[in-house]
Amino acid sequence: MCVCVYTFVETNTYALNNFFLQQGTSTRGTRVYFEKDAWSAHSQLELSWHSDPVSEAGHALAMAVACGVGFTIVVTEHGDAWACGRNDVGQLGLGSQADQLLPAHVGGREVFAGEPLVMVAACHGDSYTAGVTKDGALWRWGKGQLGHTDREPRLWPERLGREMFGGSPAVMVACGGMHMLVLTALGLVWSCDEIVCGQLGRSDAAEQPVLTLVSAERFGGAQIVMVAAGVSHSVCLGAEGMVWTWGYGDNGQLGHNDQQKRLVPTQLAGEALGGAVAVLVAAGGFHTTVVMIDGALWAWGMGSDGQLGLGDREVRLAPVRVGVDEAFGGSPVLTVACGNRHTLAVTKAGTLWSWGQGDGGKLGHNDYDSRLVPTQVEAQHFGYARIVCAASGLTHSAAMTEHGGLYTWGIGRHST
Repeated sequence: MCVCVYTFVETNTYALNNFFLQQGTSTRGTRVYFEKDAWSAHSQLELSWHSDPVSEAGHALAMAVACGVGFTIVVTEHGDAWACGRNDVGQLGLGSQADQLLPAHVGGREVFAGEPLVMVAACHGDSYTAGVTKDGALWRWGKGQLGHTDREPRLWPERLGREMFGGSPAVMVACGGMHMLVLTALGLVWSCDEIVCGQLGRSDAAEQPVLTLVSAERFGGAQIVMVAAGVSHSVCLGAEGMVWTWGYGDNGQLGHNDQQKRLVPTQLAGEALGGAVAVLVAAGGFHTTVVMIDGALWAWGMGSDGQLGLGDREVRLAPVRVGVDEAFGGSPVLTVACGNRHTLAVTKAGTLWSWGQGDGGKLGHNDYDSRLVPTQVEAQHFGYARIVCAASGLTHSAAMTEHGGLYTWGIGRHST
């Protein structure tokens, strides 16, 4: 499952996402390059002393990645898309339903109406993918919450122009287990599909298969700058650092100190996050995390596998700070990515930390053990390069270096 899958915002420089690896299991990193006519994956040991992936002639750098249930989509610096993994309903966008064990070129501007892709997102439940191009159009493919009036598979990317969003260009998309959120340049949020858990942010209780505006009044007129979608809950970040959550809440993932469902966006109390300003939100399967302006990390929701990083397996109904000042080696957290049952964080020092469920080696510690507190992934696995972003899938993880190198680890079977 994929949660935080964006390259985004004016107020922050980060890329959150996930990438798939070749079939098999790896508990350490694998670096991947993308070329028009070739693909190669080299193990961490072979590349541990390659400090500059740009030096490989003809190799494109990965700029954004998204991981779904057994599949991955990658966007390169040229705005091209690559895909691999499970493809039973066309979620790779390759025009077929054949699985792809190696990254295949989905296409570039010739596929996306002459525009480069700038971000991608993959679903938590159904097998679908969404992306945004530079002109602000939304593209969707696969089967699921695509904003259509039917649920037939789309084998190729299909476009929704800015006219579908009141003329405002789309800047971000988040794919949940039963819903999709789209953020426009005006700071407005649009949502679609099943509303059984209230994750669409409307007070009615009817399924809505097409994208519909969530009233700005639900956010007190605030401009929204980031959206995140869990399996059955939604999270939004306001320009002034406020956080809203809604949807299913039985695991405390909404952070309102109860286990109630919310049909409309409900703002977290300011004191819930220590009175600080939030700058980033991420939604896991059934947990939520927020990065504050001072680099502190807060988490709440399901903790059964240690995914909250609080040293136990308990549910938290309200936000709790992860560690104290000495946590994360004393370096502020810059980005966080939530998988279904594990979490990754990148610090200002360029280090990667992981915790939660360790099945398949997705924590990157060369074992299959779970971790109840943030644990640093050894820098040697990345050739001692600085990490700038990370991503969590259902059974695998990824990290990107400051030079655009992409590393992956965990289970790589497309059936996961």
